[in-house]
Amino acid sequence: MKQLRDRMIGVRDLAYSNRRKRGFISFCQSTPIHFFIVLEVGIAQLGGKKLNFEKLVQLLPGNLGSRSTIGYVLDDFVRLGYMSKSVGEDKRKRVFAVSKTGMQSLDDYFEKRQVSLKEVA
Repeated sequence: MKQLRDRMIGVRDLAYSNRRKRGFISFCQSTPIHFFIVLEVGIAQLGGKKLNFEKLVQLLPGNLGSRSTIGYVLDDFVRLGYMSKSVGEDKRKRVFAVSKTGMQSLDDYFEKRQVSLKEVA
């Protein structure tokens, strides 16, 4: 149990540290829907797929937020430059992509998290 406690402390400290800093990771951690949206868009993007609003609404659990909430969060990501919105293959639908700096921040975040969990293992 001490090992579990130490892991939890490591994750908590990393989360608090990221929360104090302003920027992409802090914004992603502001609510669960922010975090899940960036994960879904990033996973699709790294898999060579493009994710539009309708597909994103289908992927996210309904208890995270309404369609309008998802739309507002996506608009905030785009407004802040953390994501881009472009025309997809179907010209009527817009697809979303995480910015290059956002992807780098996610990579750094997961790398630090993995290292912190290994240190207490």
